[in-house]
Amino acid sequence: MHEDSKQVVESPDHSDSNAVSTEVQSAQAEVPHIYPDKEVPLIHTEKEAKPSTLKRPTIRKKVAVFILFIYTQIVSNFDSGAMGVVTGKQGEIAKEFHCNDSMIGLLASIVYLGNMAGGTFSTYLMHKYAIKLVICGALFLHILFTFLFASSPYLHDLILARFCVGFTQAFVVVYTPVWVDEFSPKLHSTLWLALAQAGTPVGIMLGYIIAGFIIANTMYSWRWIYVLKLALLLPSLFLFSIVKKDVLCIPKSAEDHADHAQAQIKGTLTRRNIVLLLSNPLYTATVVALCSVYFVVTTLQLWVTPYLRQPPIEADMNVIVSAFGFTSATAPVSGVIIGGMLLDRIGGYRKHPDRTAYMGMFAGLIAVSCALSSLFTRGLWPFMTFIWFLLFFGGSIVPCATGLVMASVPKNLRSAGSSLAAISYSLFGYFLGPLLCGFLAQGMGLEWGFRVSMLWAIVAFFAMGFATRAACLLKRSGGTTSPKASHPVEKASTDAAVTFSQSGTSQATIARDQMCDIHGEPMVSTPRGSNLSAVDMAMGILENLRM
Repeated sequence: MHEDSKQVVESPDHSDSNAVSTEVQSAQAEVPHIYPDKEVPLIHTEKEAKPSTLKRPTIRKKVAVFILFIYTQIVSNFDSGAMGVVTGKQGEIAKEFHCNDSMIGLLASIVYLGNMAGGTFSTYLMHKYAIKLVICGALFLHILFTFLFASSPYLHDLILARFCVGFTQAFVVVYTPVWVDEFSPKLHSTLWLALAQAGTPVGIMLGYIIAGFIIANTMYSWRWIYVLKLALLLPSLFLFSIVKKDVLCIPKSAEDHADHAQAQIKGTLTRRNIVLLLSNPLYTATVVALCSVYFVVTTLQLWVTPYLRQPPIEADMNVIVSAFGFTSATAPVSGVIIGGMLLDRIGGYRKHPDRTAYMGMFAGLIAVSCALSSLFTRGLWPFMTFIWFLLFFGGSIVPCATGLVMASVPKNLRSAGSSLAAISYSLFGYFLGPLLCGFLAQGMGLEWGFRVSMLWAIVAFFAMGFATRAACLLKRSGGTTSPKASHPVEKASTDAAVTFSQSGTSQATIARDQMCDIHGEPMVSTPRGSNLSAVDMAMGILENLRM
């Protein structure tokens, strides 16, 4: 009797499990007909199968948060423009701390080294903690270190505070293009990205003009310039703290939560991923081009004021501030926005990388011509005319090269590609430019240091030429790859236990397949709003676009 009752109790469970097993097997049998070359993912729990509960925000909320991001970008770059006025041989900081040119270059460029370190560290924090908490915490620390920079009486404290300012600034800089890619309107995504990039030069311009006016026409110390930045950042901190998650945070699906460990593996810059990325000629050439653009522009914004105040030009301080303030306000912003609009008109960087590369190379040729012409002028206004066109066409390169960087990297290597690009921009562009010019000015004079920096624009032109060749070869080959060829690449970056020898594919073949991926179905027809983590789309860094 006892055994019979036990069988009665157990039999329903057994029949239910058989029914569930039959349904799962039938479902898995149907899936391979739809995706014949892909593994069928197993759904472990009902909780993991549910989509994200975050609702899509309205366009009005998106625009409001977009404006908040741009405002924060403008104010956070305020001190970068002010450094061009308060440093130099006749600057307030140089007089107070008795700095030479090489030390001034270090003080100005150390913030970009902090950007590089902060961008790398923000990757981990945005995966592990809530994005809203990370952004608000970074803004609070950014305000704190800005206050320490404005109040420090020692030079080594200034250098340390500048590094920490750059470190904390990187969090918003990294997440801004990620947010734009997720929430921007589909037909205007490039324009929104260009506007987000334009916030940086506007902030640099405003910092330069306001700092120049305060130094030249008032008795206030240079420290009050950074106190003003601190006060303008407080509203950003408050507004980010009250923004709702549905309009600030990118929704993550059940697959993102189930594959969180694999996502961390993807986001790491391993030696294998670095080799794969550097073996991609389109990716490498466009990163080099952007590094050269940022090198020239960052050097120009720091050293143009002391360069114009010495022979042979010897212009007045107020005239320099007005002329270069207008140039930096209109030229790069116009170049970035018009370049982004033209890029949308020709079909976008995803569908037509060859047209995008040709457009960037043409803009680079004109920028190089203007940079060379500016070195032979002896008047302020001819010099500013060439600098205007240099910044305009240099800004036009940014959306082209940024789009090519995003399109040339397959999705499974996008986070590693963005991290490597960010490190390259910060190290060989923003950091190296002011520092190298300072050391050359210390040994050879400011005029020669400035000339060498302007000649660096030639590197951007040749790099875009190589990118154009790579994009044309890719377009001519059809830009497709078979599932079998791309499968080892996907496994190599998502599973740490898989090696190249197991797939029998050489590194050169994998790199070629990755290039072809930019026109394969997974890259071009991936729908917007797909489940991308903050690291996967952190091309911002890149952001941190210092045009």
